[in-house]
Amino acid sequence: PLLNRTISWTYPPGSIFKILTAAAALESGEVSVATAYDDPIELNLPGSTSVIRNFDNGLCDAGTEVSLTGAFIWSCNTVFGQIAMDMGGAALLAAGENAGFNEPISFDLRVIPSVISTDPDFANNLPAVAQTALGQRDVRVTPLQMALVAAAVANKGEIMTPHLIAEVFSASAETLLRTLPTRLKIAMNRSTAQSLTHLMEQVVTAGTGIGAAVPGIRIAGKTGTAEVPDAPPHLWFVGFGPVEPEDSERQIAIAVLIESRNNLGDAATGGKVAAPIAGAIMKFYLGK
Repeated sequence: PLLNRTISWTYPPGSIFKILTAAAALESGEVSVATAYDDPIELNLPGSTSVIRNFDNGLCDAGTEVSLTGAFIWSCNTVFGQIAMDMGGAALLAAGENAGFNEPISFDLRVIPSVISTDPDFANNLPAVAQTALGQRDVRVTPLQMALVAAAVANKGEIMTPHLIAEVFSASAETLLRTLPTRLKIAMNRSTAQSLTHLMEQVVTAGTGIGAAVPGIRIAGKTGTAEVPDAPPHLWFVGFGPVEPEDSERQIAIAVLIESRNNLGDAATGGKVAAPIAGAIMKFYLGK
C-alpha cells in the first residue's frame, strides 16, 4: 500500500506502446497513415518458431491489406510487428529514447526509468524488435512515462517537465514559489504528433477506445492489454483531451492502469475496462 505505482514500479505496456512504434514509422519519412500492409492471420518471426497473432487470433481487417490507420485503430499486432521489422530496432529504440525511455525522468520525486530492452544486440534481433513494438518482451514503463507520451502528442511533440507542485503559499497567502513550464524533451516532429493525434482520436471515435468518449469533447487515446505470465493482463488506456482546446479550456493527458492483480480474467481488455475509467476522469476534469 505504500508503493507509489505511478513512479516507483514498471509494467509491460502492451499496445499503448504502439504510439511510439507508429511515431518511429512516421518519423522515418517512408510511412504515412495511408501506407498499406499485408493482413495475415499470423506473423512469422525470422529465425524463430514463434509467431505474432492479433488479440482475437483473427485477421485485422478482411485479410487483404490494411493501412497504418486501420492497424492503429484496431491495434493489429501482426501489422505493427511487421512495421517494426521493416524499419529496424534502431529506429524503435530512438523513438523511445526521444520520449524519455532508458533514462531518469526529471521530477520532484525519484522515478524509476522506463526501459525498452536490456538486450545489447536488440537492434539486430528482429523477433525481439517485433515483440517490443507491441509493448511486450522486455518493455517496462511507469504510468507517468506513458502519461508523458500522451502529453507529447497533445503538445505537438514536446514533453514538458512534470511537476508535483504548482505553487507554494505562505500562511498569509503570499506566493513563495511558482512552477514555470519548461520543456524537457522533443519527443517527435510536429507533423508526427499531428498524425498521431488524428489516429488516436479515431481510436476513441471508432476503435478500441470508444469507452473513453466524452460527449461534446474530442478525445484522443490508445488502449493496451498487456500480457502477464500466469496472471490476467494489465489493462491500459492513455490519452488526452480536448484534442484542440479553445483558449478558455483546460487540457489533460492521462494514463490509466489496472494491474493484473484483478479478478476480471483474461477476457478483460484495456478498451473495456481502462478506457471507461479514463473517460469518467476526463469528463469530471473537463466539467462535462
